[in-house]
Amino acid sequence: MKSYSLRIIPKVNVFFFRDFLLYLLEGKPVRVKQIYAINAPHFYDKLYTLVKPVLPADICNMIKFLPDCESLHKWIDKKYLPIEYGGEAPSMEKQHGDWVSQIQAERLNARK
Repeated sequence: MKSYSLRIIPKVNVFFFRDFLLYLLEGKPVRVKQIYAINAPHFYDKLYTLVKPVLPADICNMIKFLPDCESLHKWIDKKYLPIEYGGEAPSMEKQHGDWVSQIQAERLNARK
């Protein structure tokens, strides 16, 4: 997220962002408890205040902007985070490979 700058603000469609967040949080068959934006530039809080009035209050309370991975450790135990985020869990690449292997094995078992 560090590569974004204030030039993005005129291009932001607040209502599209709201609809996108609502789809992610209410349209998916999962329960989202928190959203952490890591390495968020300093102006994201200001940009978020533009979007906040059009979002439901419970969604606003879920979103946290964090300056670095170290601040994420205050919210999530290191044992659950992948090594890319300073945690103790396997890397995201390894976890992805494990999930793909597991899904492929389940597909083969379902065909039999």
